[in-house]
Amino acid sequence: NPVSCLVLRPVWINLSTVMDSFRIFFRLMVIFCTHLTFSYFPNHCSVLESDPEFGFEQAKCQLEERPWLVDSYDQWLERLKGPPHKCALLFVDNSGVDIILGVMPLVRELLSRGTEVVLASNSGPALNDVTNGELQILTERIAAMDPVIQSGLRDDRLTLVQNGSSSPCLDLSRLDKALAMVVRERKTDLVIIEGMGRAIHTNYFATLSCESLKLAVIKNSWLADRLGGKLFSVVFKYEVPAGKPSQEAAVLTP
Repeated sequence: NPVSCLVLRPVWINLSTVMDSFRIFFRLMVIFCTHLTFSYFPNHCSVLESDPEFGFEQAKCQLEERPWLVDSYDQWLERLKGPPHKCALLFVDNSGVDIILGVMPLVRELLSRGTEVVLASNSGPALNDVTNGELQILTERIAAMDPVIQSGLRDDRLTLVQNGSSSPCLDLSRLDKALAMVVRERKTDLVIIEGMGRAIHTNYFATLSCESLKLAVIKNSWLADRLGGKLFSVVFKYEVPAGKPSQEAAVLTP
């Protein structure tokens, strides 16, 4: 985590030079690449200290080119041309480069659009997943580096809540009561689930009552075969609840 924080500013500087749809795409690629960097390069922490860009280019080369295995990116991009979401609930995954270099830039983008963000992390430790206590410390540290994150915390537009789990998977029927209350009170209209365990293993077919994004890189050969893909296939699954037209459909409706 300390090493990832050191290289966060250069990543944000690079992101700030990319405009509009390319910036959004770049942010997503950072998320996917950090997932691969964490698992594909186990010694990445020691090397990051001397080479801040280590692993990202290598990881990017491992990712499949578009169209991805599950590819709703164009629909999502079209949705972003519409009004911002009121509140996004983001179930986070790994500690280290994933949460700091992958998720936090996405959080920053959502806050910049005027969307409130709720970060839901594990109540207890599981594998390399970030815990709520750890995320509180990390977010305060990042807020000291970035005014957008800082104002989000100060104005209560960025909230950190434990999910009630100590598992690398996610059971949406057993969430912490405090999290359920926050989601309801903030009228959450977007749910983002990232990581293979939460987005694929346990919630790939979950149907939600609001818009949702499920983001993952498939790092298991058996699962890749099961989904009709290959190792390191990308899943970008954007779904709109039944009865609610997508932004693209609304634009095309006379």
